[in-house]
Amino acid sequence: MEKTRKPIAGGILAIITGVFGGGFGLVYLLDTTGASSNFGGFALLCGIIAITGGVFALRRKVFGLAATGSYGAFLCGMLAGIAVIMDESYYYSTLSADAFVPLVLFGVLGILAIVFTHLGKGEF
Repeated sequence: MEKTRKPIAGGILAIITGVFGGGFGLVYLLDTTGASSNFGGFALLCGIIAITGGVFALRRKVFGLAATGSYGAFLCGMLAGIAVIMDESYYYSTLSADAFVPLVLFGVLGILAIVFTHLGKGEF
């Protein structure tokens, strides 16, 4: 079978989402208290899973771990976005549209990581 760049694209997207989502998670885990701190901890954990799965996707080894990493990337992005929204709604009486940017951006990157990883399943 011909090798395509689909698993590489999925792995890169999973790593990018894992790094940024996990970074947001680490910031909220260390900086705040309450519910956004809990979401930050889960986002950090999912970020580690996403980075690990992204590395496996780049190497085209163990499809199950690569797929788990892409799902972790999606979940990491969503949890980091929710933590941003919860933190802004705690400090301000109204939500601005900027609070939803990380949620949408990381969610789309996570979905693309899932799609590209599964499209390249035959190359593992």
